[in-house]
Amino acid sequence: MSGHTWITRVSALLGAIATASWLWVSYTYLKNQVGLDVIESMLPQEQGQIIAGVVLPLCLVWTILLFIVRGAALSSQTRQLLSKMERLTYPDDEENTRVKDITRQLQEQAESLSSASSDVERRLSGLINAFKEQTKQLTGAAIRASSQTEQIQETLVAQQSSLEDVHTSIHSSLDVAREAVKEQVTALESSGVRSEVMADTIS
Repeated sequence: MSGHTWITRVSALLGAIATASWLWVSYTYLKNQVGLDVIESMLPQEQGQIIAGVVLPLCLVWTILLFIVRGAALSSQTRQLLSKMERLTYPDDEENTRVKDITRQLQEQAESLSSASSDVERRLSGLINAFKEQTKQLTGAAIRASSQTEQIQETLVAQQSSLEDVHTSIHSSLDVAREAVKEQVTALESSGVRSEVMADTIS
């Protein structure tokens, strides 16, 4: 049992004994010296004074006991704090060993995290560089594809123009041929008419 607990129990026991004794003494005194009938016939303020005379000493006793208990509790807590401070200020060998082990583990974890961070950073840098290179290649391919598309469009336009020129030339040639055929037909028809006239003349 700790000192604080022992003092608390002793104070409570003393307070209970003192309270019971004081109440018994007060009751005996009032009964024998004053008389209960007289107390009942007193004015309220007089009865209040009697009650205060009985209760106030008990309040004083219990206040003193509570101060004693509180002081014991503070003393116990102070001793515990001093003991903890002493252990923190002058730790024993076991505590030193445990602190060193924890410190070493933390350092190892920090080194592992640093190494992992460096590895991740290198990988990210590699991925970023690869992405940039692929972006450049895609951009170049897009530019080349755009240039080729423009060349194809220009070629198609030129071919379309050539086809239009050929179509125009063929159309013109056909017109000329049709005119020539018409002229030949007309000439033949004229020759036939003249032949018929000459035949009629001769006959």
